[in-house]
Amino acid sequence: MSPTQTPDLRLPWAPRLLLAGRSFRLPVQTPGPEPEVHIAPFQLVDRRFSARDNAFMYYLRAPRESGDYPLS
Repeated sequence: MSPTQTPDLRLPWAPRLLLAGRSFRLPVQTPGPEPEVHIAPFQLVDRRFSARDNAFMYYLRAPRESGDYPLS
């Protein structure tokens, strides 16, 4: 989710630290259509739109190898 491509993109919450292999939810708010996300090497478990939170919810699983990984 590149800020240059989607200037109105907002992440109301994101984990600061993840353990290897753990699942987590990443909410993404945008006034437009669902953004194109590049999550490799994370695994997409599920995704849905939450009208209550006005956000696309991405359920991801962290890689088994520890390290620093970008999400875009």
